Amino acid sequence: MQSIPNQSLTLKSLAMLFVVSTALLLAACQKPLPAGSVGGAMPELPVRSVSGGTSTFSGKQGKLLVVNFWAIWCPPCRAEMPSLQKLSDALKGRNVQIIGIAVEDDPHLVDEFLRVTGVRFPTWLVSQQTVEQELKMFDYPLTLIIDTDGQILARIVGGLDWHHESIMPLLETMAAGEALEPGQLAGTIRKARSSLFARYQAQNP
Repeated sequence: MQSIPNQSLTLKSLAMLFVVSTALLLAACQKPLPAGSVGGAMPELPVRSVSGGTSTFSGKQGKLLVVNFWAIWCPPCRAEMPSLQKLSDALKGRNVQIIGIAVEDDPHLVDEFLRVTGVRFPTWLVSQQTVEQELKMFDYPLTLIIDTDGQILARIVGGLDWHHESIMPLLETMAAGEALEPGQLAGTIRKARSSLFARYQAQNP
């Protein structure tokens, strides 16, 4: 005599099969984040030093990175550069590093610019083609804040006064791996941008 299947057990098996199938389907549909986007990994970039040597820039350097992509011909880039150097000086002894990456092919031009402006933080050169392909970067300046694991925490387009009083608390919170207050990043960007604009107007009446 044929036995009748346990209906409760059959329903549980079907439910479990549905859950597993759904999870696999969702995992298969997930796409990697676009290159250079917040939450994604910082791609490795082929770079050159001002002395002409070649290297590879990695976002995994064991500390919070503030990586500023700039160009010599870009007025906002030049305007924010002194404040970046002041921030770099203020960060000595902390687990935060300022790095400049000039989108420029001529290392002599970059070297001269750094000497004239007194910029001393580490600076590399990268090609325009590389940043467009790897970071989808088309506007200057671009600053990426990257955590110790090489994950991009923030992507900031446009110049800022990096020595504004709101910047240091933001970076200290990020360096500690703590969550930002709601609106803290946007508020800091707004204040620091207004400060840079005011300084620029005062210097160029």
